[in-house]
Amino acid sequence: MIEGTYFISWCGTVKQHRRKRRLTVIVGAGATTGAVIAHLRCQKDQSGNLLSEDVIKRQDTYSTRDLTEKVKRLNGLQARQAGTPYDPGPRNRPNAMISQVDSDIPVIPWLMRALEAHYRSPNFEHLLAAIEDLEMFAGNSHNLLVPDEHCSPLNAFFDPLPRHAFLMDQSLLRAARGQIVAALMEYVPDERHVSAIQYYRGPFDILRKSFDLDVFTLNYDLLLDAALTSDGDTPFDGFTGEIRGRRSMVHAFDRAGFMTTAQRAPCTLIHIHGCSLFGYIADPKNTVPYDEIVKYRAVPQAITSITESLRAEHTQHGRILSAGPIISGVNKAAKITATVVPYGYYYQALADAISTNPRLLIIGYGGSDPHVNSWIAQFPLIHRSSRRAVVVLGGGASTRLTFTRQTTIDRLVDAVDNAIPSKTVPTTSGLQRITDATLLSHDGFPISAKSARAIVAFLKAGGAGRLETETVQ
Repeated sequence: MIEGTYFISWCGTVKQHRRKRRLTVIVGAGATTGAVIAHLRCQKDQSGNLLSEDVIKRQDTYSTRDLTEKVKRLNGLQARQAGTPYDPGPRNRPNAMISQVDSDIPVIPWLMRALEAHYRSPNFEHLLAAIEDLEMFAGNSHNLLVPDEHCSPLNAFFDPLPRHAFLMDQSLLRAARGQIVAALMEYVPDERHVSAIQYYRGPFDILRKSFDLDVFTLNYDLLLDAALTSDGDTPFDGFTGEIRGRRSMVHAFDRAGFMTTAQRAPCTLIHIHGCSLFGYIADPKNTVPYDEIVKYRAVPQAITSITESLRAEHTQHGRILSAGPIISGVNKAAKITATVVPYGYYYQALADAISTNPRLLIIGYGGSDPHVNSWIAQFPLIHRSSRRAVVVLGGGASTRLTFTRQTTIDRLVDAVDNAIPSKTVPTTSGLQRITDATLLSHDGFPISAKSARAIVAFLKAGGAGRLETETVQ
């Protein structure tokens, strides 16, 4: 892209900006994990000593495993399960009444235990997917007048097991889904993790000196939002309209503004799978549809809007397609394309950024989302010899990569570079050139200032050539 000066406007302001070359950045959960671990390593216990690694592991509670453990303990929502009738028998007094012992069952732990009997290691995404399918299954079990788009095909063949029959209540399952989503939004790290934010801010400040950024985060947390906000300037995300709600001011999505500004703003930050600030609003003027996502200024307000909202679901062939404030579970690609605001626009922006920009930086992403991987795989095919890609591993720990055994991250790197040799990459710490087109960081996130400057220098260079294996200092 040719550098130049132009004017950009959003939020009612007009700013002068000198255009730089753009860099596409994809951020996964490994970046959050790495930042939080680094944050904990700076903390001290009551005796003034730095926390031990064992304590750090116990306090690093933002992984999928830890979030799943929190979710499976949500026992506030309960359902009444009818007990088995009890016949006292002839030995007791004549004409004794047959009694029935009912019990209150915590719904979410019950669902999780059922999945644990079927899967080896189910997580909260499996749980949300199961609840969505059960919600559709329960809604039309014996109703022959339900429209086809609401009918689960399984209803034509199966009935629920007796031990799970008490769950066959759509309103109950929808309440369970809302509780899980609210819990996930509440548990993710936020601006209170000041030290963790600094680990993002340092390398991104270095990147922003040389590039305008299109940042696509797959995380719900707000660490990147805080890190990319400075001197009152916030990254552009399309939520620029203001509407006064019942409790506070919220931001509505500007469709036209997003299309014209997404790849022109000095820094665009897109939560492609949702954000802990996303919610709904009861807008009396009907400026925003009741089921359209808006952005709040505080997480508790967003959570309240979710737990208090009543929305109709978009369905097709008995599957829920509408996406909530966070996109989890399965069938993410269908939910993204069906919920156009903001996710359809966001996914188009990802495709535009990767297809038009030959520079790509991937941080802490393990390649578990096919709809993201499909565009990463297009990157080398579109840009060929002009491509420059950097892959930073997640979690803050060195990782050994073996390209003789195709793991998820191996396939991801292979998709980016398309020229990986079929041999083990040495476990050298720091940054290593795999080819002239790809740089791999073995030490993971956080990125040191030295490594960030090396990444910038690598991305600024052009062309792909012969295979190299030296370590970049």
